[in-house]
Amino acid sequence: MAFRVSLLQDDLIIVQVILKIFRIYLPIQHITLNPFIERYKDLSNVELLDIIDNPSDYQPIALQAAEEILKLRNPSNAEMEFAEAQLELKKRERRQQVEKRLDLEKGIRSKIDLILNTFNPISAEKSSAERIILLLVIIFGMRAISIFVNQYDMIRYALVDSTFGWYFGKVELITLTLYRPISLVLFWLKKRIGWMMFSIYLTYSLTNVLSILLSSFGNENLAYTSLNPLFQPRSNSIYLFASLFLAGALWAICTPRIREVYGIKIRTAVYCIILTMSIMFFTRFFILNS
Repeated sequence: MAFRVSLLQDDLIIVQVILKIFRIYLPIQHITLNPFIERYKDLSNVELLDIIDNPSDYQPIALQAAEEILKLRNPSNAEMEFAEAQLELKKRERRQQVEKRLDLEKGIRSKIDLILNTFNPISAEKSSAERIILLLVIIFGMRAISIFVNQYDMIRYALVDSTFGWYFGKVELITLTLYRPISLVLFWLKKRIGWMMFSIYLTYSLTNVLSILLSSFGNENLAYTSLNPLFQPRSNSIYLFASLFLAGALWAICTPRIREVYGIKIRTAVYCIILTMSIMFFTRFFILNS
């Protein structure tokens, strides 16, 4: 009986030892199976708290690893308070960086919107007159750039060549090259002289296209000379479209709502157009009969 009691006591001691071994080593075995333990073991308490404080940015096993490492370190209350204070400072700096980035993005977006609204002819913030003005500037500005690119070699040759002197075609080519952008800029800035220059340019271009349209019906006396119109069409239908487009643009800037922006009276507009057409027809007649 005493032998059995002694045996039972020995078994209990063995069981207690086994339980103690499992209680010590099972957590360690569980830890070593987590791959983030090795990665996080050298992190500071602040960095571990930062991981725990942002669970949406990490995997569950990463959070578990940070918690277990921090638990094994068993920092004192003073160390935890210091780490939490450093974490709060880090969070504040992070918020400031986010706010700066958002302010920068907002500033860039507002500048882009301002530029787009400035050059957007259908912007709701603009009056109908401003939309028409801007639309005309964009269309004729793009066409002026296209003409300059296409005539670049001709312009450069006209500037450097002095064989025939300053004949009419050369003077006209260089004058138009400078006249187009200047008139468009002044028209865009809503200057009175800008309206007058742009109306002269439209009248000049319309007269040229009408001359081409008439010459295409067999009138050789109105043949196309060195003058360069706004459009250089190749068929009667395009001649007609070009003349209608230019006439429409000229009519648009002569409407009361556009003229009011520039302070142009109807009499001034009519005189400007008639005078330009008269000079154009006189110049053509003079060139063809010289």
